[in-house]
Amino acid sequence: MYMLKNTEYNKFIKSIKERIQAIQIKVAVIVNKELLLLYWELGERIVEKQKLTAWGRSLFFQISKALKTAFPGVKGFYEQNLKYMHQWYLFWKEGPVIGKQLVGQIPWEDTGGVGNFYQFF
Repeated sequence: MYMLKNTEYNKFIKSIKERIQAIQIKVAVIVNKELLLLYWELGERIVEKQKLTAWGRSLFFQISKALKTAFPGVKGFYEQNLKYMHQWYLFWKEGPVIGKQLVGQIPWEDTGGVGNFYQFF
């Protein structure tokens, strides 16, 4: 029976471990993305339900209780977390407020154009 040399074996094991670690990272990224989408949707649905009904702040407690009962092993459905999801959706629903890039704010006519701009540095 052919025995792998220690260096060959170590390289082999190292390649397997690297593949496993790469998949673990990939899975974690996918799971985090899906959780963020879920939290966004929960925030959105809570906001919409509050608009259409007379349900008040106790809605968070009731949803938390129902979800914790339905999914006893799943963490994250605490009342405060639901409030955070709600606030997160309200804050970002219109999209991020991002200013123009700094280069877009430079008054090029005052510098004589892009080519002349570099003379200042």
